[in-house]
Amino acid sequence: MNYPLISEYIEAIKSAKDNFAELVNLRAVLGEDGQPVMTSGNFAVVFKMKDEEGGRLYAVKCFTKEQEGRAEVYRQITEQLVFVSNQEYIIQISLALIYA
Repeated sequence: MNYPLISEYIEAIKSAKDNFAELVNLRAVLGEDGQPVMTSGNFAVVFKMKDEEGGRLYAVKCFTKEQEGRAEVYRQITEQLVFVSNQEYIIQISLALIYA
């Protein structure tokens, strides 16, 4: 499976209002250079996003490489985090794996 390039994710995140079907109120947090605030690693890039309505901050993780068993691992993590979601330092946990 071919994943989008980081530059393609950046363009999609810049136009989040047109590209997010469910998270329609999220907008990229922009740095001093006018580009989305992000960090990247070996398998993904993570963008800092803000909910326009509530003001809450979110992280949107976009994968750049295949990782065997990823869906199952994230399902298990999400399942376990539900048990601690009432803690002050953890906000709502949700998982949406979208394959193009």
